Amino acid sequence: RLSLGPVLPVLSEEFTIDLYGKGQLLSAFSTGYLLTQVGGGWLADRCGAGRVVGASLLLTGVLLWAVPLVGDGAGVEGLTAVYFLIGFVNGPLFPACNVMLRVVP
Repeated sequence: RLSLGPVLPVLSEEFTIDLYGKGQLLSAFSTGYLLTQVGGGWLADRCGAGRVVGASLLLTGVLLWAVPLVGDGAGVEGLTAVYFLIGFVNGPLFPACNVMLRVVP
């Protein structure tokens, strides 16, 4: 979530991303994250917080692995989509961790 800002100058040079594209990239994660906060808590209550956290971390790893591949193939639009998806699968983490803390004495 916080790694894109420091890396953005390097990415913008390598993939020739303009100012508009930089804004899209920076907002993509937050938009996806926002959309799954409430649903992530509900899912953690229903299916178990450990499963939600595990699935979220696994999907995040897969998507982070795909970033350079998508950047080479699809450019800024592909990177924006991948960062949106990373935010989307990271959204449930915070509410799921709160559900996990309910059982800690």
